[in-house]
Formats: sequence, structure tokens, C-alpha cells
Amino acid sequence: MIDFEKRKTVDVIIPVLNGAEFIEGCLESVGNQSYPLEKILIIDNGSTDSTKRKIFKFKNKNKKLKIDYCYIQERGPSLARNFGIKESRSEYLAFLDVDDRWRPNKIEEQIRLFNTSKLRNLGLVYNQVEIIREKVKVPTFPKAKLRGYIFERLLLGGNQLTGSSSAVLIKRECFEKCGFFNESLTFGEDWEMWLRISKFYTVDFVNLKLTLINWHSQSIQNNTRRGIIQDLIILNRFYKYEQYSPTDNRINCLKFLRRTNYKILLNLSNEEEVLESLKKIFDLQRGIIFSLSKIAIIPKIFGKLGWI
Repeated sequence: MIDFEKRKTVDVIIPVLNGAEFIEGCLESVGNQSYPLEKILIIDNGSTDSTKRKIFKFKNKNKKLKIDYCYIQERGPSLARNFGIKESRSEYLAFLDVDDRWRPNKIEEQIRLFNTSKLRNLGLVYNQVEIIREKVKVPTFPKAKLRGYIFERLLLGGNQLTGSSSAVLIKRECFEKCGFFNESLTFGEDWEMWLRISKFYTVDFVNLKLTLINWHSQSIQNNTRRGIIQDLIILNRFYKYEQYSPTDNRINCLKFLRRTNYKILLNLSNEEEVLESLKKIFDLQRGIIFSLSKIAIIPKIFGKLGWI
């Protein structure tokens, strides 16, 4: 049992933009946590619907919960999360997307693992997820299996950690050391953050489905083409900073793209749009492009770009 009298403090950060349809269920799942929470920070990223009214309705009915509501101009989920991090004061931070839900024991199980894990320098704990779906195609979310120092595996395998920031609990010190979410990214910003954290801290997971991911037609994760582009941008940035040799760089890129159905990009767009996107996102060496063209992408695309 966890001694709640000597408990570690936890703040929850909820970014929201026009989330009136989901906000009440989201807040109920936070309010039902078995582990006492210090504060719930709701960062309204420019909502124009009834989100604010529903938040205050919930707040007035649940006065025992400390809920802070902050309204900012719409500038993306990363800025909203960062705003929440800067406003928070607790030792541990959890994030919940407005359309997702938590099981009542989510935070308690993660704190328990922080207290009992044999891993040194533990900075992030995540859990298995369960998908709530509409009549839309749902991808396979990664099963929790990575633990320890996972930077290399996370870099080569893509965002295998959780598939959602709603499944993590993170020590505040991780953000103090590694920085905040990258506000220039509109997709994959969680993967990029986990990569930076995993360079300095170990990671562990609770083998329970404690987070419910609501997969619906409006989910940002449904935008497969944009997701692939952002993944490649992130991958390229880390290769620059990691100072891999050209050979290692090429091999690692190939390993990554074997795990990524990059041909989806060609199927979802006409050729001219693909060419324009590739011109914007690639800053790789010619040797890498030559190798990639043989495995992952139609060679004539690269030929038109003058890369092979």
C-alpha cells in the first residue's frame, strides 16, 4: 500500500481545444483517481465552443478538486502542455488529452512503480493502453515493452513508447534537465520529448491497460501522412545532433523506414504534393537518399528531386 500521508505530489495537465464533447468524461476520470492529486491544470488552447462552461460546471460540482483553468491563444498542444508545466509545482506530472480517459488506479499504479522499480535514475513511467473506437480504421498501438535506457531503441523504432502522452507519468526534473515539448512540431512532439528524456533517464512501464485512447474521426493521430512527415523531421534532427557516422546514419535510417509504412505517403497524395513535401522535409546526405530509394520509396520520385 502507498502511504498517502507521505505521498509524492502529482499535477495533471489537460490541453484542450474545442473539447466540449469530451471534457466532462475526461475530468471525471481524473477526479476518480484513487491517488490524491495536487492540482488539475486545464489549458484552454483557444476554444470557441462550450468547453469553458462545461469545465466550470464540473468545477462547481467538485469543489474538493483543485482545478485551475487557463485560457491562451490557439498555438498548438505543445505550447499548451508547456504552459501547464511552467504553472505546475508538483514533483510528478501527468498529461491527459481531452478525448482520452484514465482507469481509476492509473496514477496510483505508476507512483507505486516509481517507488518499487529496480531501475536507477527512473524518469518516466508509462502503461498499456486500450482503444475506444468509432467506425474508423484503428492502427496497432505499441504494447508496453521498453524499459531501462531505451534511447537507441526508441530512435530506431519510432514512437513505440505509448502512442499517447496520456499514458505517461514524468518526474518534473526531466523537463528541467531536458527542456519542454518542441512547439515547432505539430505531430510527433511526444516522441521527440521521450527521446530527449530517454537520453538521460531510464524508463519503466506498468503492464496494465490504464489509459483509454479515444480513436475517432477527429483524432489528430488519424492524419497518417502528416505523422510520417513529422516523424522523419524528428529522426533527421536527432541524427544531426547525435553525430552518427555516414554509415551508421544510413543504416539507422533504413532500419527506421523498414518499420514505417512510408508508401502510405504516396497513396494518400498525388505525386506533386509528395515531391513538395519531400523537398521541405529532407536534409539528408546523398548516400542515405540513394539507399532509401532502393528500399522504401519509388526511385523515380528521388530522381525527379535530383537526389539519385
